[in-house]
Amino acid sequence: MGENIVWHHTILHGKPPERGTPFPMHQDYPFYPHDGPNFVDCLLHLDNTPIDSGCLRAVPGSHQAGPLEHITGDHTRPYLPPNTYHPDLLPAKAIPATAKDVIFFSYYNTIHWSDVNQTDQWRKSVRIGFHAPEMRSIGIDQRTLNNRLVVAGVKPHDQEPKLTYRYTKKPPVKRSPDRVAIRELGYKPPA
Repeated sequence: MGENIVWHHTILHGKPPERGTPFPMHQDYPFYPHDGPNFVDCLLHLDNTPIDSGCLRAVPGSHQAGPLEHITGDHTRPYLPPNTYHPDLLPAKAIPATAKDVIFFSYYNTIHWSDVNQTDQWRKSVRIGFHAPEMRSIGIDQRTLNNRLVVAGVKPHDQEPKLTYRYTKKPPVKRSPDRVAIRELGYKPPA
């Protein structure tokens, strides 16, 4: 990604015991499309996350395919067509973890999902995402916070106008009645 890094988002994931819903195979591109692939996420596990807790699963090397077409609509969050992208059809890897483990990877184009939490314990994790500052969101106002907060280095190609003040003549000043009254009492502001 380089030495310049911009914060993208922070999300708390929680799967309740014995019923936490599965999340089908998907990439994160449809959730926050950008004009490049330079994303990295840090998944901090707050609890032990064995396989039967619905741990994260991913398809190794799937990021190389780039953004894929997802099923979308008002009725659902984006997911990949299950007749093509199904855990029984693709070589997947379960990623169990213990509390305090951190997993670094690119959710953006990596095909990933999680199963139902079949344990009697909550499964909680915090995901913190970052991206390269040169990337621009697609279909979202460029001034949103997740496009501006630099966490390392500098934002080299900032599209925001620089605020500079240069007057060729004094701007007009509107005097308030209070200011006029203070001046008439002899008050002089400090130099």
